[in-house]
Amino acid sequence: MAITESNIYALWVAKQTAKGTPATASTKRLIHVAGDLDLNREDGSENYSDLDRFGQSTDYISNVSGQGTPGIQAQPNTVAYLCWLFFGSASFTAKVTGTSAPKFVFTPGANTGSWSTWWKRVGQSDIVRQKFNDTKITALKIEGGTQQRILRITPTLTSLDPGEVFTTDPSSTLSAISPLLWTDATGTIKLDGGTAFTGTTQVAITIDDGSQPVQGDSTRFYDIVPGTASITMEGPTLILDDVSRQRYNNIIYGTTSPATGAKPITTKPAIGSFEIEWTRGTGDARESVKIAIPGVKWTPDLAIAPNPDGGPIELALNGQMRKVSGSEAITITVETGATGDNTAYTS
Repeated sequence: MAITESNIYALWVAKQTAKGTPATASTKRLIHVAGDLDLNREDGSENYSDLDRFGQSTDYISNVSGQGTPGIQAQPNTVAYLCWLFFGSASFTAKVTGTSAPKFVFTPGANTGSWSTWWKRVGQSDIVRQKFNDTKITALKIEGGTQQRILRITPTLTSLDPGEVFTTDPSSTLSAISPLLWTDATGTIKLDGGTAFTGTTQVAITIDDGSQPVQGDSTRFYDIVPGTASITMEGPTLILDDVSRQRYNNIIYGTTSPATGAKPITTKPAIGSFEIEWTRGTGDARESVKIAIPGVKWTPDLAIAPNPDGGPIELALNGQMRKVSGSEAITITVETGATGDNTAYTS
């Protein structure tokens, strides 16, 4: 009897040409480290009386779908490809040998991204293989910190046609390019256009279409409908020092140096901004992910609590995107290095 090994697994992805036309070959194999992509079935029932004490029920299958949030190590190529699937398009500049790396720039467009096919395998001696067709990325989270040293990108996936059995693994292999690290952002974290903050312990940015699957006359969902889109931030979390306290004061009191007797403002605070870039290498070997949000409403954790055991006080500046006239809601720029992807994505 063979037992399915949970620690031997793989995840692949490719863009589809259209809904209802699954990809036949993968484009990328991803370094999958957390979460999963699952086949879900929702069952229902209706009770009725058969004149017995325990009664009876009519059972049915309500719907079948694929759902998941697989956490993936943020190799520059991977970030660029998943952003392309989510945003649906990209501005691309090819590498100039010895001078500049390939560059992909992503901004929100009118559509809700591309349909894609995902392949999942678990096990070695007893293997489970499932294919998830007609999948969309409905949200994308990018996060890193002192507790998440390897930068991670997590798509929220919804598949309308999940669970197809396949027998041969896709041909795409793991890229040898290293994922970016939290410390690759040293000196690049800027709040409200000011000086860079180095005492930052974490940040997570989620871009969410608010999309939901809708069901017609089948147990499988008919389509995915966008809802209220949002961009939210968990953090950045700052170690409280004289620099970060000025940001706290400005948000709470409306000035970096409140005078004696000052009280918290009761009017709408000014809109801030946020920028971070993870980067390594130079010239055509430069690999980076840069995120710029020109308008942020900060909702800080107001508690500045003492600790009898000592240690730093952390200030969480959670935020929500607010539109700024003439600017994109968010811009993500990815450079893929000397050996990374150097053509515009088409599949």
